[in-house]
Amino acid sequence: MLRARRSGDAAAAWTAYLRLDEGRKLLDASRVTVGEGVLDPFLDRARKTYESWSGIGHEPPARSGGDSTLRFPRARALDSVTVLAEPGTKGTVEVRTPDGGWRRLGTLSAGGATELPGGDGRVDAVRVTGGTGVRHLVPWFADAPAASLELPGARTDADIGGTRRVTATLGSLRPADVRGTLTVDAPEGLTVRVPKNALTVPRGSSLEVPVEVTVRPGTPVRSYDVRLAFAGTTRTLTVHAVPRTAGPDLARAGRASSSADETPGFPAPAANDGDPDTRWSSPVDDDAWWQVELEHPVRLGKVALHWQDAHPSAYRVEVSADGRTWRTAATVRDSRGGRETLGMDEPGVRHLRVRGEQRATPYGYSLWSVEAYAVAR
Repeated sequence: MLRARRSGDAAAAWTAYLRLDEGRKLLDASRVTVGEGVLDPFLDRARKTYESWSGIGHEPPARSGGDSTLRFPRARALDSVTVLAEPGTKGTVEVRTPDGGWRRLGTLSAGGATELPGGDGRVDAVRVTGGTGVRHLVPWFADAPAASLELPGARTDADIGGTRRVTATLGSLRPADVRGTLTVDAPEGLTVRVPKNALTVPRGSSLEVPVEVTVRPGTPVRSYDVRLAFAGTTRTLTVHAVPRTAGPDLARAGRASSSADETPGFPAPAANDGDPDTRWSSPVDDDAWWQVELEHPVRLGKVALHWQDAHPSAYRVEVSADGRTWRTAATVRDSRGGRETLGMDEPGVRHLRVRGEQRATPYGYSLWSVEAYAVAR
């Protein structure tokens, strides 16, 4: 299947895909173990790769007007149509124009995998007539972006005078390779480097592209929007320019406390004791918090968090000079847990608090570690 896909043999790849499920059923029914823990994940990846390549992953959720008719919410320009049917199925692929008439695009391929150009003009439906073995009917719209452009997050921190590297992931949204140039629109104070040459994203695959963001010395501390575009798709990366940090982890010497501990075995000091095997955990409470009192006031520049699986989807970092009056230093609305580093420039900080807003799991919050660093002098 993968070999046929790489060579562009749509019929052979489709036939192999159909046989894959049959082969897996026979293997499951047998008493023979083949590559336990290895074969199944490989076959799952192969299946998903083919589904992305063939367009199954882009198929609308339901067809109406019979098994072989797909109506669109509005008339649209059609780039092409993919039909996957039982090999040997006969039929004709047609599209309906806004005036209600049907226009012929072509006939089904004997191998079961058919790809036809959409033709000119806008259409509001596609159907297969004369065939009863249609498995998948996939329209590819010309008025939709030809590619996807994804970033690891909508926001990133970058040291003033330093360079931050992120990865943009490009994907093809057409039954063909997509070729284009990744362009950048950056504000004054930032230099963004991406490959200068045209890029080719293989059909059904993704392409990782390095993006280097340099914040020039003297750039004011604030957020800047960088717009990236590829093949009709645009994304905005918000770059938070922050001062460079230096020195030891200030939280290690601080006194930790919390809104509450889940059990005595997961106390607040476990998140800043320097032991990677201990952690703090809270009860089930969206508003739970962990905080530390530093040895002396500092100009705080960075907070590094290491979440256990029980993490928030939204939270904020608060700072205070006296532990009574707090201000928000950073807000996170799309946390994925794991390791997260937040840059800031907050003077006179003696108290640091991590306050949850929304849990991402049925459990409370749990932190392996919290680290705090001062702005470099």
